[in-house]
Amino acid sequence: MFNIFAAITIEALATPVLIMVVLALGSGILLTFAARIFHVPTDPQVDAVREVLPGVNCGACGYVGCDAYAQAVATEGAEANLCVPGGAQVSAEIARIVGGGETGERKVQVARVRCQGSCQLAKEKYVYSGISSCAAAAQLFDGHKSCSYGCLGHGDCVRACPFDAIDIVDEIAVINQEKCMSCRKCVAACPKHLIEMVDEEIRYTVLCRSEDRGPAVRKYCDVGCIGCTRCVKACPERAITMQGSLAYIDYTKCTNCNKCAEVCPTNAIIDIDQAQIRVVKDTKPSANRRRKIAAAFSGGTAKIDPDATAPHIVRGHDAAESTVEAAKRPVKDSTALHTIAQTGRMTQESHDDSTS
Repeated sequence: MFNIFAAITIEALATPVLIMVVLALGSGILLTFAARIFHVPTDPQVDAVREVLPGVNCGACGYVGCDAYAQAVATEGAEANLCVPGGAQVSAEIARIVGGGETGERKVQVARVRCQGSCQLAKEKYVYSGISSCAAAAQLFDGHKSCSYGCLGHGDCVRACPFDAIDIVDEIAVINQEKCMSCRKCVAACPKHLIEMVDEEIRYTVLCRSEDRGPAVRKYCDVGCIGCTRCVKACPERAITMQGSLAYIDYTKCTNCNKCAEVCPTNAIIDIDQAQIRVVKDTKPSANRRRKIAAAFSGGTAKIDPDATAPHIVRGHDAAESTVEAAKRPVKDSTALHTIAQTGRMTQESHDDSTS
């Protein structure tokens, strides 16, 4: 009985298996002939250039990806030294493939965040506990910071950067200048338009974008540009001009003489390395700030943790993970912020900040 059942099972399976094998062989033969008939010849030079490119597809070269850049180099005469991640070695290899001469040294640009308003240095209008996204936070009263131009610190630029070159340190985006590959994706991701591209050798930048007048800036930020014009008068190259109440540096004239930084009363102009060190420095938030944060999350008056320290650092992919977790949590802030707006608690908190 078992032998009869086994024979029937094998016979029943053999036919469909044989049919599938025949179909597979037939399809393979057809695809082989189709590939030969419809084959589109490619330029071997394009393939050779594409082979030496790093394949990051960052767009720093000005093209949509490595394939487009390889095509432009081989057929349109694009410069061989536009690949920032590849550096001089890749540039030399591309020049050898396309038959060019020595590739000139390309000025490397890096991204700079024009804000230093960390939670120790800049005041906030309210405690935001919604989705961790700068674009989302900016929709509510221009963000939770009293400065409507300042960095909100939720890491949209971190998630946009393919090179893991940006960290959120104490609610401020800090860019690692050595890792930056000039892809400009962070520039497009920032809803406050705080990130700009600067030649790598330029050491000094006005790290503020507030267009408010000096007295207003002083009320909400300790490191904002107050429009005092001292830097304009001190610059021997006349590289600094005032646009409204905000100082601007003409980088084509700047010689890194440090004169502007020496006279800036708020340190809004500072060597970029020193600016990053200052943001990362471990300091404690103000007692008033810790009290408000604790109360917001406990639903009332809460004790202050005297050991609470800054900075709070969100690195690389951790920012993306925190956004996912925030999206999973119920949004608690909509009702709270509505209540703040209706009862005037936001005004009261701002007043508390100014008097603390």
